[in-house]
Amino acid sequence: MEVRRILNQVWDPIGIGDLPDAEGEYDNYVGEIYVMLMDREASEADTAARLYWLGTEYMGISAKEIVAERSAAAARALVACRPSFQTH
Repeated sequence: MEVRRILNQVWDPIGIGDLPDAEGEYDNYVGEIYVMLMDREASEADTAARLYWLGTEYMGISAKEIVAERSAAAARALVACRPSFQTH
């Protein structure tokens, strides 16, 4: 699924995307982000804000500038892919 790939390769707030054993690290967030994009039609800003919150508050990552940059990049990629997602 594209959401999973973007979270693993673009967002990757803990920097483990290149590790083969970490492939499913962010799977807990795939459904939530998909629903935000498709059911709630979340904006790029809303998606970035949620990813940032997940990284900094939920996961407790202190590298806030890096998480902000990665969240914004992932949100751009996710919103750009929205037309290609299958609706449910």
